[in-house]
Amino acid sequence: MLPFFRPNIARMCRKRDVDGLLRATAYQSKDSLRQLKVRQEALEALGTLRDRAAVLPLIAIIENTAADSPRIAAARALGMIGDARAVGPLSVVLREVKEHCGSGLSQALDRQLHAYLRQAVIDALGRIEDARTIEPLIGALSDPDPSTREEALSRLAEKRDPRAVKPLGAALHSATWLLRQSAILEALRSIGGAVAERILQEWQRQQQEFTEKAEEHERLRRSMQEEEQRRQTETEERVRRLRPEIDRMTRELIEIGRRGGFLAMGPGGSGGGQSKARARVIGERLDEIGGIELMRSVGQRVARELGPGSGAGRELEAAWDGIGSWHG
Repeated sequence: MLPFFRPNIARMCRKRDVDGLLRATAYQSKDSLRQLKVRQEALEALGTLRDRAAVLPLIAIIENTAADSPRIAAARALGMIGDARAVGPLSVVLREVKEHCGSGLSQALDRQLHAYLRQAVIDALGRIEDARTIEPLIGALSDPDPSTREEALSRLAEKRDPRAVKPLGAALHSATWLLRQSAILEALRSIGGAVAERILQEWQRQQQEFTEKAEEHERLRRSMQEEEQRRQTETEERVRRLRPEIDRMTRELIEIGRRGGFLAMGPGGSGGGQSKARARVIGERLDEIGGIELMRSVGQRVARELGPGSGAGRELEAAWDGIGSWHG
């Protein structure tokens, strides 16, 4: 077909022209984007028509095409047609070990595209009514890609096959979506049997245990929250009641800072060696009344009164080091 004669995919689809659509899957054009678009549309149309005459050519694309994009579209089309002849060739794709050339972003994109191919194959196997689809779907539960594993899990659950009971039970705890877990549980209930029943009972027991632990954790959290609120209320009330004493100690600290600082220890200090000792006594009393929050509030007030250039705030922090949870 000449490059400038673009196939009319919509018209072919309306006329159910399977042969024309199959030819369009090999459309050639100098415009690579146009070529890719036409081929993809033709493959999608073949799936829409669900004509079994397209099965073998679509399988040939799966088996003989190197690029993943057309294989993805061919796999989807085969899934829509639902012909059992595709099971074997599709299953082979799930066992492929593909080398991803390039590096960095290019390699990551290649890896993701191949994962999309495996997901399309899994979707197709899930749609085809054939007993041979179960084993490859079970094998896909160990796929390296998480989304591919989830797709396999979902399709396997829909199959309701007794061979899937143990794999579904094993995957129950690793399913990341609640919707997936619900589908697995429903599948196990539908399949029935002693093994499925044991899995369901164990799941129910674990869920009950989890619920009880969660409720206990919530009760403990609320209890701790209430206790913290009670302590905070008591502290606020104590601070309010002892505000005159707090104000007196604050004024005393300001006076100590003005006389010679909070670290004077020896006889040469203006406080006669008592400045630091008295500052610590006051700090201990503030901690007793209102904890570190009250100490911080008073310390900030003292520093403001004495001025930022005095260094008094830093001295007071050092003098209070080790009182309660204070670290100077």
